[in-house]
Amino acid sequence: MLTDLTAKILFLLLCFSLTACSFADDLNAEFFVKNPQGVRAQGMANAFCAVSDDPLAMYWNPAGLADMREMTLTSSHSVKYGSEMSGNYVLYIYPIEKIGTLGLGYFDQVLDDVMVLGNHPDEMRNIADTQRSLCLSYAYQANERWLVGFNLKHLSEKNTISANGMECDAGLQYKGKRYLDFGFSISDWFPTDFTWTTGRKEQIPATIRTGFLYHSPENRFKAAIDTEYTDKCDSSFHLGSEYEINKLLSIRGGYETGGGVGVVSAGFGLSHQNWVFDYTWSNSDLGGSSVFGATLYFDHPRKKNHTPRSEQLIGSELSEIKKEVRQETIKEQATTSSMDEIVARYRKNNYTYEKPDNAKPEAPADIVVQEASMSAEAKEHFDLGNVYLLRKMYNKAIEEYLKTIELEPNFAKVHFNLAAIYQKIDMDEKAIYEYRFVLQLEPDNLNALLALGNLYSNKGLTDKAVIYYNKVIVLAPHSLQADVARKRLGNL
Repeated sequence: MLTDLTAKILFLLLCFSLTACSFADDLNAEFFVKNPQGVRAQGMANAFCAVSDDPLAMYWNPAGLADMREMTLTSSHSVKYGSEMSGNYVLYIYPIEKIGTLGLGYFDQVLDDVMVLGNHPDEMRNIADTQRSLCLSYAYQANERWLVGFNLKHLSEKNTISANGMECDAGLQYKGKRYLDFGFSISDWFPTDFTWTTGRKEQIPATIRTGFLYHSPENRFKAAIDTEYTDKCDSSFHLGSEYEINKLLSIRGGYETGGGVGVVSAGFGLSHQNWVFDYTWSNSDLGGSSVFGATLYFDHPRKKNHTPRSEQLIGSELSEIKKEVRQETIKEQATTSSMDEIVARYRKNNYTYEKPDNAKPEAPADIVVQEASMSAEAKEHFDLGNVYLLRKMYNKAIEEYLKTIELEPNFAKVHFNLAAIYQKIDMDEKAIYEYRFVLQLEPDNLNALLALGNLYSNKGLTDKAVIYYNKVIVLAPHSLQADVARKRLGNL
């Protein structure tokens, strides 16, 4: 459920977008052409306001940049409407820990064969119209759910004369609990003049976008819907989807309509190591368009003899917390619903039981801060995540655990801790996914089985809850987990 404040904010943003026509009524001058950018976005028919999780968030919704964790460089070339229009962009994204994400982008588009009057009234000649934009972006994560972003842009246009102007964009993203996200952005909202060398001045109309995104628990499937308002209440509607078939290939498609024109689009992406190559084709009454792009993701440069971040941030406090956690003992009996106690028992290694003769060997439930046989870099992230978990700094803990998983994807304890946090902050579907991943690695992990039973019970999925509770009882009938499972079964 949304909090009252969040619900009010979303409602106000929707109302604002639906009344956006009032902003456009005064903008009746010619304006800087707003040509959609981004190979992936165009493959999804520009339904990208709530998606915006790659560098092209700079164009569609700058708030999405706050979700990027790696330095990224991307570039694209497009040929549209036969060959009448071409475009390029180069974008660079640089995340800075604890500060936010910075972005720098260059966009251009060239419209060939524009017919204009020559030196005589009956003379016509062709010229090229070139438009450019230089963009500086900043985005940050306000809390567990909200992302905020801003752009500052310099715009220019040149044909037989030229013009220049400055503009601003702003955006918000809300990460929902049930895989339903919301996006809102307003582009070119600052009332500055776009000034031509002839002295003529005009204003660029604001563009207001709202969007909703549904994505699967594994984030492999996305379905998005957007609305866009601009220029005297002109509006458009966008519907798009994306499916990741495997780590190599993703496919996309969508349909958009606006201004009496319908556009069908389709595309794909190919991933190899740190590279992603994208292609999109679209077709409308104006002609076909092809867009090509390449993106390179690379890590922050690290000093060879750097001090681990966990030591930089907390010094000797990490070892003190480890010592305190190991020395603690559980004083209260297990309850039927407290996730805090389940996590506490897991990390304090307090589960002991008499295993039945026919039970499979069980992987031990190690404490959360145990020294692990993994790479030094992965251990650094894991240790720091544990500290953040104990301090209830869940967002930072999630970030460190995800970095650990990138380096050690089959380390069960980090998946368990991540699932426990997701459950704690009511992101149940992600918690279920992580607990089930733990069971793929350790099928007899009682803690994960019990947690899944509790989750399904709380969601009203009694049949699934019974399955997991029974597994706990069969595997370890004399354990504390089995006692909890029996109590929960009695209350179903």
